[in-house]
Amino acid sequence: MRLGETQFLIVFSNIDPEHAKLKCGLISKAILDRLEGENDLSSIEVRTVVKEIDGSLGLQTDRLDNLITGMLSKPSSDTDPATRPDPATDTAGRDLFESFEELSIERIAFVYREILDVRRRAVVSFRAVPYWIGALGRRYEDYALVDAFDGPAEKFVPSLDLCQIRHTIEAMVRYAKSGHRALFVTSVHFLSLSHLASRTNLIGLLSRIPVDLKSYLIINIDGLPDGVPSSRISEFVGALKAHCRHVTISIGISASTIGLTSGSGAFAVTVDANGPIRERQAIRKINKLANQSDKLGLKIGIRGIRSSSMLLNCIAAGCEWIEGPTIGAPVASPPPATRFSWREWYKAKTET
Repeated sequence: MRLGETQFLIVFSNIDPEHAKLKCGLISKAILDRLEGENDLSSIEVRTVVKEIDGSLGLQTDRLDNLITGMLSKPSSDTDPATRPDPATDTAGRDLFESFEELSIERIAFVYREILDVRRRAVVSFRAVPYWIGALGRRYEDYALVDAFDGPAEKFVPSLDLCQIRHTIEAMVRYAKSGHRALFVTSVHFLSLSHLASRTNLIGLLSRIPVDLKSYLIINIDGLPDGVPSSRISEFVGALKAHCRHVTISIGISASTIGLTSGSGAFAVTVDANGPIRERQAIRKINKLANQSDKLGLKIGIRGIRSSSMLLNCIAAGCEWIEGPTIGAPVASPPPATRFSWREWYKAKTET
């Protein structure tokens, strides 16, 4: 029930007060994340009508961060380290990855690319990137691996996606066990989602991710073909949203429009600027796509930024996050999240 412009009354039929307050706070957070992309838990208040001993009604105000802390600090059978469930297992205690085939490609490996959050001036996200180095020393990354191996893409890509998801989750588990927190990005190809068997395998693996890790996972849909119906994109976005924090959609920098991604339920669009395109031309395209995303109410990120001029242009265009060689070289293991000022960043870049 709506009480005001930004106030709502939520009534539960059968739930204890503490869980009701927490659920209201999380509903509020979900709405703020959707509208503003914010995640400051201390700014969200939950007001509860309390019946006093004398029968009068009072108003109790709690901050969402305090509610979550209070719920987590309550004693339970899981507080004993010997009985606490391992984040690498699901609620039934099974290995997250049992019964899923390994990708049988020799010498395939993974690195992590740092992603700069422009607004926070911090590297707080990492993307798992599969790569393989051929006999002549050429490096293949992401779905360019399809060009490096024989066989139909329809068979190879779903296996690669399963491998990426598994590798990302394992990294998230290690990261959480070390006491760190960061967002992790993994990709899922349109081919994997468009076939029932491979989509079932993907969703089955994602459904085993522990709930407390799902809020740190971002899934990017890649490889959208020209002319795919927007209803199909919405279907895939809806299937993935239940298993992660956000769903984004990747497009090439040569795309003429990002119209297909609007109305799909995706959180943002990621523009891939990798390739032989000239820098000046890439900047013009980035400006055009950023202007379109702003009109559609979509956030936009850029991948493949390779110079300081491209970086500064992306910031001026309103890009939310930036990835590429200019942000940092790929690393074998994601480091702790770091924050810095633009002056510190510029000084570090000019000294190297």
